[in-house]
Amino acid sequence: VPTYRCKTQGKVIVLVTINNLGQVTEARIDETKSSADECLRTESEKYALKWKFNYKADAQKKQDGTITFTFSAQ
Repeated sequence: VPTYRCKTQGKVIVLVTINNLGQVTEARIDETKSSADECLRTESEKYALKWKFNYKADAQKKQDGTITFTFSAQ
């Protein structure tokens, strides 16, 4: 769960690359579908890199996906 360091609301979509160990190896903001707020973007990218997914021995070495963060104003 991202911290609510940001005092605004919005949605940020992070494009991620995940290895076969379930680790996020790359995270970047989807520029066309995300809030322009820099605080929300920074927090989303930071937390996306911390995510872990299930390990599967026969999984592809690299998989792409998205993580959507929705922030409510605090």
